[in-house]
Amino acid sequence: MTSTATARDQRRRQLQLEAAARARAVRVRRRRRRLVGGAVAVVVVAVAAMIGVAAVRGSGSGGSGTPTGDGVPIAKMLADTPQQTISAIGLGSAQFLPFAVHDAPLTSDGKPEVLYLGADYCPFCAAERWPLVLALSRFGTFTNLGLTTSGEGEVFAGTHTFSFHDSAYRSDYISFVGRELYDNVPISRGRFHPLDKATDAESALLAKYGNAFPIVDFGGRYVQNKASYSPGILKGMSANDIAMAVGIPQSPVAEAIGGSANALTAAICGVTGGKPAAVCTDPAIVAALSKINASSG
Repeated sequence: MTSTATARDQRRRQLQLEAAARARAVRVRRRRRRLVGGAVAVVVVAVAAMIGVAAVRGSGSGGSGTPTGDGVPIAKMLADTPQQTISAIGLGSAQFLPFAVHDAPLTSDGKPEVLYLGADYCPFCAAERWPLVLALSRFGTFTNLGLTTSGEGEVFAGTHTFSFHDSAYRSDYISFVGRELYDNVPISRGRFHPLDKATDAESALLAKYGNAFPIVDFGGRYVQNKASYSPGILKGMSANDIAMAVGIPQSPVAEAIGGSANALTAAICGVTGGKPAAVCTDPAIVAALSKINASSG
């Protein structure tokens, strides 16, 4: 091979090496961009998640930390419990039922109003919200329903439940007003930050029926002024655990929440004139309303 040919071969190999080096450099730059892009995406997602958590927690009372999650899926789990399962429970282990009263009719938006007065810290409210949400879900639907726990330092502390603060409810049969008057973050022992504000009429109602939470008024015709069952039944359970347990026949949770929900449903049927019939003609509801009316008379 001539020296000229050798030189050409060396030059060709040199060009090939340079091209390979450039290709490697391009691949490295692309890989770096993908890594940087992925890292940025992770940071963006993390920041968005933190903002989302802050927004949810801040939706309680100026950042006090209540409510702490979305309760609508949990409410849907309750509502999806087969009707025959709840009906078979009857009144279950419900210890306290609504009783008849002779107050002025309570209405809003041209419909009977169900009024709840409670507080996020209150463990007895925590227990009562479960059957109340189940009962109300038979007549309408919730949006923006929160999740929370009863206040630390309280009896039955940390009971998982819903919060009606900032919630919305739509029904063709009733209106629902849910007031959580205090959050679950203590200022000092036994004192909590104010949350929702009751009207003068609602404050008067609270005072009339014991000045203690929870109070549920059904159109001025029935009142529930204590938890239907003990919050201790829910001890150590997550919101998801509780909702699932309601669908397990003969479980303590199903007996308590399902039975209480039937009683509260009966009181609602008592103010809607038995509508909707698909709910109010259920034998368990008819029997519960009969018992409520008889014991109140």
